[in-house]
Amino acid sequence: MATVLYLPLTGLPFVDLGPTEHVVTNTGVTLDANGKFGGAARFTRADGTDHLQLGHHADWDWGTDNWTVHFWMYLHGHTNDDGFWGTMESGTLNAGIMLNLGTSGQGRIIRSYLGGTGYVITTSSTVSLTTLTHIALVRDSTYLKVYAGGNLMTDGSFTHSDAGIVTPTDGLRLGSFYADSNAAPIDVSISEYVIDDTALWTSNFTPPDAPLIAPVSRIPGRHGFTTRAAFMHRR
Repeated sequence: MATVLYLPLTGLPFVDLGPTEHVVTNTGVTLDANGKFGGAARFTRADGTDHLQLGHHADWDWGTDNWTVHFWMYLHGHTNDDGFWGTMESGTLNAGIMLNLGTSGQGRIIRSYLGGTGYVITTSSTVSLTTLTHIALVRDSTYLKVYAGGNLMTDGSFTHSDAGIVTPTDGLRLGSFYADSNAAPIDVSISEYVIDDTALWTSNFTPPDAPLIAPVSRIPGRHGFTTRAAFMHRR
C-alpha cells in the first residue's frame, strides 16, 4: 500500500509532496482559506480556465488494480456536469475516468464516468454547498464506490469485461471534466488531494482528522541530489 500522489493544496506554489514529485502546472488557481487543514486551491468558474494539470504517468494508469482518490472539498456553487478531476480526453472517451457533479436537474449528486462504459456511479443523494466535505472514490475489485463524509453514497459495478483504466496521454486535470479541455469547470475549493494504489476504504469510515504527514521541504543530499523523508497517513 502506498500513496502515489499527495497535493496538500494549502499554500502556493501547489506541489506534489508524494514520493515521485509529479510536476503540477497551475493555470489560474488561487489560494483561499476553505481547506480542511489550512488553505485550499480555489477553482472558479468565472473565466472557465482554472485548473491544475499533471502529465501522463503510470501512477494513474490503473488498469484493473484497486485504488483510491480522496480529497476535501468546499463547494461554492453548482451548474451542469461540473468536473472535480478527470483523466479522460475529450476525443477519447474509451479510456480514462472522471468524477463530476450531476446536472442541475439531478441536484448536486456525484457521478463517475469510466471511458468505454459510461457512468458507473450516479448517486441518489446530494452534497452540500459551502460545507467542508471529504470525498473518496474507491476502486474495490469490480466495483467503484463513492463516499461523502465517510458514508457510502452509492457503488456501481463495471459493466464490461475490460474494466481497465488506462490514462490517455494528456494525464490528470483537477478542476474540469476532461484532462485536455476546460469543459464543465467547477466552482470549488479543494485540499488534501491524495491518490493511493489500494482500496483504502471498503465500508463506511471516519475521514482523516489530520493531514498526510509529509516532508515540508526538499532535503539536500550528496552531490546536489535531494532525498525525501518517509511519510504516512493518519486514519
